[in-house]
Parts: sequence; structure tokens; C-alpha cells
Amino acid sequence: MKVPTKINCISETRIKKLLLSQQTWSLESLENLFTPLGLDTFLLHRRIVIFVMQIGKLLVVGTARNCSATLNENVRRILMATRDFGEVSFFLVESDSTDDTNAILSKLEREIPNFTYISMGNLDFLIPDRIDRIRYCRNKYIEFLNKRQDSYQNFDYVLVVDLDKVNSKLSRKAIISCFSTSQNWDACFANQKFGYYDLYALRAPGWIDHDIFKELRTAFSQIEISKGKSLKLKIFFQRDKMRKIHIYKHMRRIPVKHSWINVKSAFGGAGIYRAEVLSTVDYAALNTKEKVCEHVDLNMKLHNQGRKLFINPAFINSNFNEYNLNRIGLVRYLRALKSYIAR
Repeated sequence: MKVPTKINCISETRIKKLLLSQQTWSLESLENLFTPLGLDTFLLHRRIVIFVMQIGKLLVVGTARNCSATLNENVRRILMATRDFGEVSFFLVESDSTDDTNAILSKLEREIPNFTYISMGNLDFLIPDRIDRIRYCRNKYIEFLNKRQDSYQNFDYVLVVDLDKVNSKLSRKAIISCFSTSQNWDACFANQKFGYYDLYALRAPGWIDHDIFKELRTAFSQIEISKGKSLKLKIFFQRDKMRKIHIYKHMRRIPVKHSWINVKSAFGGAGIYRAEVLSTVDYAALNTKEKVCEHVDLNMKLHNQGRKLFINPAFINSNFNEYNLNRIGLVRYLRALKSYIAR
């Protein structure tokens, strides 16, 4: 869209000062700021969004374990996708890697400004449960954030990312879509074109509002365990049917132009939070008697505070990934065959 002529008489410095006076960002809130200046049409222009991002500080956080194959590529992709922010910092938490993950993190720390990581060493024996181990590591970046927020180096936004292949299509366009909206949000989460895959982290009324994997385990327990190849094959197809009912049918394909989806919790491999909302929450379990995804615990704490969480359909971070490909029956069968042969 062509920038209206009347904007030329207002300096970019003046616009940025006006933007800095706002505590939260949305086109709706900025409209009240710019309309008196005759700039209502300008709000529709991409430049306003870029200005908002250019004055913002972003912290990228995540956990890393045995991800040497994709780590460097993912970090570089994230840097490109977030390049419109005024400042981008990284804080990654590594543990239990047996590949070259630590060596690559060390190299990235030397090459990229504001890139920091810590290694927690081997936690497998200290914290045997995988989810509890992830909680522990994720809380390390919450601690890092809170220390920086209490000092001069405060952040405006936090991008939480997975460092495997689920962010293979993360782009500048996807990141910008989170800010070029009239939707007021405290956190927004990624979408995948072939189907939203992260049902473990999802709590959304009318879609998934409970732990469907617990349901799946219950369904599996009701299948009689028998011996013999023919009976084992029968059990395989019974279990596959259960997975299809409880998991794959819920991996919805959300069109990019779909309206934002209000959720209690989500993730999908990438999520942007307003930094200030993370100051009063962490990944500790809400209910120690019932183990759920660590993202559910953190996000439900925000939801209980009245925070606004959404899946942004235009926040695309992948098309296909190893999880939503399982929606295709043939893929599941070939993977099962490969696993059987490898025994």
C-alpha cells in the first residue's frame, strides 16, 4: 500500500516517540494515537508494524539437547525472521547432549552478539522424568529473564522456540503477522500448514481441553495383549485406530487467514510472550499428582490471571513436520515397519 502524502510532514522520530509512549501494541490501540494526526490510513501500512518492532527488545529462549544437526541452521533462521526488532538476544539452556550441541553453542556464542547459553550437564540421573527435566531447564530461562528485567537490560518480548525441525519455515512474515493485528494479546503461538500438531500443549475450548494422551493410554490398556505374529498385527492396527481417534483427527488444518484462536494453552514449537507477563509465572507443576505438559502449567497460570493467549494462524513455523505427517496412514505404517525391521 502506498504511504499517504500527509505522512511526509511528520518525521519518523516523532512517530517513534509516539510509539514509545504506548505500553502495549496493537493497531487498535495505536489508532487512537494517530487518528488525531490524520494518520488513520497509515496504520494499515507495514511501516507502522516495523516501527513497533524496531523499538522493541526481543529475548529468544529455548532448551537444547542433541540438536547439533539443526542447531546452527535454526539459530540463523530465527535471526533472519526476527531482524526487525531493535535488539535480539538469545539465552539457551542445554542438558544431557551426547553429540556436538555444546560445541556448536560455544561457537554461536563467539559469533553472535548477545548470544548466551548455559549447560546443565547430565540431568538424566538427577531428574529421571523427562517432563520434570524439561521444566527444570525451562525455568532457567525464566530466572534469566527475571534477573534482566530487574536490571537495565529489560526485554519487551520473549520468543520461546524448539530447536529441532519444527521451525523449518519460520519467517520474517510470520513474525510480523503477530504485530500487524488489532488483536490485543499477551502470548501468541505458531501454526503449521499441514495441521496443528502440538496437542500435548493444547487446551482450547471446543477443540482439546484435557490431556488426550491420558485418554490414549487408557484406550491402549483395554487392548488385550496377545502373543503370535497375527495377533500382534491385529493389536498394531487396533492401537493405530486409537491414535487416529484420540490424536490425529484433532490435528486441525487452520487456514492462514483464519481469525485468531483463543486458547488456554498452546505452543506448536514457537510462541511469543510479552515479557512482563512471565514475571509472575514459571513452569512448575500446578498439580503434582497429575503430570501434564510443562507449557500447559505455565500457560494455565497466565490464563488464570486473565491473560489473553491465542494461536495466530499466520504465524507459520512449518508446513510438514515429523508429527503432523502421522496424519497420513501410509506414513505411520512405513514408520512402524522401519522400526520393526530395526529391532
